[in-house]
Amino acid sequence: MVATLLVSLSPWIAWADDAEKLAVRESILLLHSGHQGDPFTDLMDTGLRQGLAQDGQGPKVWSEYMGLPGARGQHYREALVSLLQAKYPGRQFDALVTVGKPALEMVMAHRDRALFQAPVVFAGIDAGTAARFDGDLDVTGVVVSADLSGTLDTALALHPWIKRVVFISPDFEGHLSVAPFAAAHPGLKIDVWHDALLQDIENRLKSVGEDAIVVPLGVPLDA
Repeated sequence: MVATLLVSLSPWIAWADDAEKLAVRESILLLHSGHQGDPFTDLMDTGLRQGLAQDGQGPKVWSEYMGLPGARGQHYREALVSLLQAKYPGRQFDALVTVGKPALEMVMAHRDRALFQAPVVFAGIDAGTAARFDGDLDVTGVVVSADLSGTLDTALALHPWIKRVVFISPDFEGHLSVAPFAAAHPGLKIDVWHDALLQDIENRLKSVGEDAIVVPLGVPLDA
């Protein structure tokens, strides 16, 4: 059996302070990168709404689901922006909350549109992505982090026969988190797959032996 390691990128996020700041505002738009019905996305939506609620007197909250992890083409993004503008004509939200990297990038790429000019609070992104927007005073939020090396060290201690670690990174940013681990374990065979489609990944996994750990670092385009 292939030893498969799922590295969770869903941290314990303290919403209280941000929720208190946002709750004084009248209207908030939650923009989720993923799909409604996805466990992580639904959990984030429920948690945010509960955090923003103040005895029934909190702000009015709208939720939109971008479906971006499975459709990253520019044409899709432009159509999505147009759809949101048509859905909320003339509305000025007091704050935008983006969940995940794709939703944040979409908002920041269209800050010239009236719908996306409100202050932005992000969640579910890495520190590197957040750093790109450090100069924008209207953008803040909470970054996620994962102790990848520590988690894999534990896995190797529990499975000492492992000789190979396969990282699945649909985008090339996965190399940033792989490099420190690879340097610390020169005796392991380290592979980084950049297959963007789920079917391609599944086909390659058939050839992975029992002496390997598989670590997904991103979401396939068609997931």
